[in-house]
Amino acid sequence: MLLALSATAIVVIALLWEVLAPRVAESVDRHRARRARVPSAPGYDPGRLPSGKTVLNVAPADTQRVIESLLPQETVLLTDFGMTEGAGMITVTPRDAAGEDRLTRNGTPLPGIEVRVTNPEDPKTNQPNDMPGEIQFRGINAFRAYYKNPAETAATIIDDGWVRTGDLGTLDSRGQLLFLGRIKDVLKVGGENVSPLEVEALLSIHPAVHMAQVVGRPSEHYGEEPVAFVELVPGGQATAAELIAFCAANVASYKVPREIRFITDWPMSATKIQKFRLRELLLRCHEASLRAPNDVRCHPSGAWRELMAQSDLSGGSPNPFAREGTGLLCHGSVAIQVCLTSSAMEQLAIVRY
Repeated sequence: MLLALSATAIVVIALLWEVLAPRVAESVDRHRARRARVPSAPGYDPGRLPSGKTVLNVAPADTQRVIESLLPQETVLLTDFGMTEGAGMITVTPRDAAGEDRLTRNGTPLPGIEVRVTNPEDPKTNQPNDMPGEIQFRGINAFRAYYKNPAETAATIIDDGWVRTGDLGTLDSRGQLLFLGRIKDVLKVGGENVSPLEVEALLSIHPAVHMAQVVGRPSEHYGEEPVAFVELVPGGQATAAELIAFCAANVASYKVPREIRFITDWPMSATKIQKFRLRELLLRCHEASLRAPNDVRCHPSGAWRELMAQSDLSGGSPNPFAREGTGLLCHGSVAIQVCLTSSAMEQLAIVRY
């Protein structure tokens, strides 16, 4: 925001987007904003943004391509990489960068900032070009300390002022950064690294999907396997089998989610989805299946239902996964396990293989 203001731009910020989308378009048109953050939403009309010259959005490459296709032809789509500890932006794609660089990478450091990628096991050793590692930065934007937390500060700000981000990424020979996700979120599937961000980005371009989050659960065969939590767009129709097939057609088999779980409410912090709570649910369900591997009953009054009801995933509010009036039937003795949930309002399929 400060970068835009320094360039005498008008910045339009949309909160509660579903309500304000039409008003944002009107605001941009009225103020003739040269830079605006404008996501796609119902009521959004690119024809009403003739003065918009730059859109800044952070998303994986496939999502960026979709967004670019929705913008006026003369509008340039940029992305960046940043965090609170870096005062917002750390890198940004130049406006004159080649199209693929703007869509597929996260740009170069802003003036006064340095970025490097290091070995996650040895944070002082730089990785070769295009080798994934931990993103670190230092410069005029770096924070000085966590409030009243010297231990966390010492673990984050290391020698020579480098700040450890905990993010996975690469640098190419031109110094262009590529963000790959959180290091702690990377899955180990049969010895292969799987970035949840890649699978989430793929699912997000399916026309029926509003949001997707991928986490890992224990697997006796692979060590860990991906599971996707998916929220459909209002009125969207897609089965778990369809979404799994969609993934299988676009990524390597070890990256394909072994299960799709449809939900409508997410466990949230103030600003982010709490993936650890999604993992917690999967772990508890996994432990329950180990205790009763031959129990194929999934009834609202059974252990599975009780397990979900006991998992408070929303910090005190009702568990979004525990819904009254749903019946579950699982066939656990076959290679492909299909759980069908039905109620008066919805039909939900969970496919495992």
